[in-house]
Amino acid sequence: SDLKGKVVVLDIWATWCGPCRAMIPHERELVKKMEGRPFVLVSVSADEKKETLTAFLEREPMPWVHWWNGQDGPITTTFR
Repeated sequence: SDLKGKVVVLDIWATWCGPCRAMIPHERELVKKMEGRPFVLVSVSADEKKETLTAFLEREPMPWVHWWNGQDGPITTTFR
């Protein structure tokens, strides 16, 4: 319900995915450009362990919404 009425970009990624990590600077630019607008970027992590995502986010600034879904979670499975 927090996302209702907003444009949502869903980014399914993992810390081990090189092309995914290469998109981070572009995603930062997009989030900054869309600041103050009804827009939200939601990154869905397919990392096996939530701790892997948490540790990565502590080192790498990614100021947007993050969901951990795991490799076999419902979102990852649906979009596989």
